Amino acid sequence: MHASARAIVVATDDPSLLRTIVEHASARRIPVIMAGDNDVACRRALEVRVDGWYLAPAAPSEIASRIRSATTAKAAAADARTHGPDGVRSARSGPGL
Repeated sequence: MHASARAIVVATDDPSLLRTIVEHASARRIPVIMAGDNDVACRRALEVRVDGWYLAPAAPSEIASRIRSATTAKAAAADARTHGPDGVRSARSGPGL
């Protein structure tokens, strides 16, 4: 995985390989988008928690849309972990906090 990667698009029938890719990418908060040959492959991808999927072959605009959607969702999830539900960064202050 390249250090500046913003998303990973993968096409594999190997569930173990896909699981490994998803685990490594999740540790770096990088979304994984899976290109599947059929509905079964795409359902399998969802079971290992990919961030997006599409049926291959797909138009470049469809692939770009899936990547954009996955990166936006991943960024929003990271932002939600950093900020409270009202969008304000939470900070602890005062004695004993």
